[in-house]
Amino acid sequence: MIRTITATLIALLVLAGSVAAQPRPSGLVDGLEPADPKYLSEVTRHLYRWYLDENDVLPSMKRGRFLFWVHETQQRLDENDNSRFAEITLPDIGIKVSVKKADYAIPELELEVRSDAFRITHVARIKPSAEKPADAEAVEIKYVELRDYLFKTRNQITPPDDFVLVKLRQAAGEYTYRYLVKNNLQRPDSATIHLGPVSPVANETWAYWEEGRVLYRFSSDMPIDIEDFWEHAELAVDLYSIEDQVVASLDEVAGSNAYLTRDHVGRVLFNCLVFGRRVEVTNPNPLDNPEP
Repeated sequence: MIRTITATLIALLVLAGSVAAQPRPSGLVDGLEPADPKYLSEVTRHLYRWYLDENDVLPSMKRGRFLFWVHETQQRLDENDNSRFAEITLPDIGIKVSVKKADYAIPELELEVRSDAFRITHVARIKPSAEKPADAEAVEIKYVELRDYLFKTRNQITPPDDFVLVKLRQAAGEYTYRYLVKNNLQRPDSATIHLGPVSPVANETWAYWEEGRVLYRFSSDMPIDIEDFWEHAELAVDLYSIEDQVVASLDEVAGSNAYLTRDHVGRVLFNCLVFGRRVEVTNPNPLDNPEP
């Protein structure tokens, strides 16, 4: 995995193409607590879109329910930081989801950061467990109900709106340029990027650079759909080369987080190519630009 973080998006690449008006992400989960079944259904929909395999849902199907363990976590925070954190575990599947509702100020920037909902900050694979943490609340949703919800909403997407789309295009262009320079590759006249949809419960999305066969995972601590984020905060970008960083099973590379499974890559490609926005990023002077 190649991971870089930037606070300033460098305009070395000229962006081409038009941007159609799109709505902001849905407010469906605004104000919901992490243990609310409606919120958990939306979290599961995000996992269903980006992370879950067919085999993952078999335990829930056999038991006739999806089981969640939800508990708020305490973290050491700076003064004026009233952010809330929680962990959502799907013990039957073996997935732990960290969520955060941001609520803090950055006085030197005169910036107040408040999220309207808990947003996913991290998804991790863990061993399935039968023992609930003492401080966790158990929530069950009937398998059939959640399965039907996931089926009915499987093609519903929220594409990036105009503002976010422009910023993600800039970020994709910048990191495409950096990847080419770092790997001493000749820079083409243009790059075709497929930007994935966004989610009302996650500060992450993916993109696929077609000619380079590289996947990008964009993530942040703040909601990426607010303008203040792009002025002041940091965007984390993980790059995965499909040629070099894809395996059939993570057991092949135990202990490393630099790889994706073929199944995971398949889901990311499906969402980026089928549900995503195709944009062209052009570089008018690809061989002479200095490295940023």
